[in-house]
Amino acid sequence: MDISLTPDTYSLGIDDKGNYIDITPCILHGIICPCAARKDKVYDTASKFTSHTKTKRHQNWVNYMNRNRANHYNEMLQSKEIIQQQKQILAQKDIELIQKDTEIHRKNQHIECLLNQLSNTTLSESTTHSYEQPNLLDFD
Repeated sequence: MDISLTPDTYSLGIDDKGNYIDITPCILHGIICPCAARKDKVYDTASKFTSHTKTKRHQNWVNYMNRNRANHYNEMLQSKEIIQQQKQILAQKDIELIQKDTEIHRKNQHIECLLNQLSNTTLSESTTHSYEQPNLLDFD
């Protein structure tokens, strides 16, 4: 099995006024830009990525991100709330699974106990009703 390194996904920087800006990152294993100018294009050097950030499509994306800052913040808050709710649901489901597992374990122990009682009863009945089998070689 080969180990492959996946490229990073570019994220915009933020200036001191809270605006999104382009900051060329350190590129180790390539970088993918989410602006959708060239889908799945991996930029492997800083100079290639810097050239990409000057394209009209990329600049339009940065402008769009700045115009919709409040929406992105609201979406992030909603996502945090959903994540918290999902964590609570998962924790409750874990508790339910543990309870069901414990219940199944108790039922299995009860079944084993009943089977042992049944086999002991059957064994004791077979020993009290034993009879001698005739030796067929004695017959002439």
